[in-house]
Amino acid sequence: PGDRVTVTLEERGKATHGELIELLEPSPERRPPACSIAERCGGCGWMGLLDEAQLRHKREIVISTLEHLGGIEPSDYELLASVDSREPLGYR
Repeated sequence: PGDRVTVTLEERGKATHGELIELLEPSPERRPPACSIAERCGGCGWMGLLDEAQLRHKREIVISTLEHLGGIEPSDYELLASVDSREPLGYR
């Protein structure tokens, strides 16, 4: 979130999928991944995002999913605070 990019978009049923062509300007929330192969591996898609930003954006995904897929409005539930890991890497 916050990156300026060039992408190609493809309609697939009800969803639109994008493929990154070029990163024009990185988000201020970006950081270099702690893992040297993160860019090639693709297993840690959130690693290049600051810890605080990860929690905030994951929370937004939960809220959006509840609303769009579940039809549940934010006024209908209480979303508890997110808890970050004491070990941000290697906890799986």
